Amino acid sequence: MKRHVITLALVGWYLIAPPALPVGQGMLAWDATAPLSEWEILYGYDRAADCQAMIKKKLNSAYARNHPNAERWVSQFLCIASDDPRLKQK
Repeated sequence: MKRHVITLALVGWYLIAPPALPVGQGMLAWDATAPLSEWEILYGYDRAADCQAMIKKKLNSAYARNHPNAERWVSQFLCIASDDPRLKQK
């Protein structure tokens, strides 16, 4: 039982974003279809709730700056467990 508890304690959460793609005139788009192993890890967290809170913070910041398509931009972020096997797939 102790081994299982220790394993759970090592799991963290990552805030990740898909790879950016240039679309012209200095604009970027995101390739949300890329495998998660190609996504960029932006931040690491101990708890999923902290990761989700950062997504909300980024959305609020985008709204405050009148970012065009703020929801669409922030919707590209994903919180994922650090031990998710899709992060290692190639």
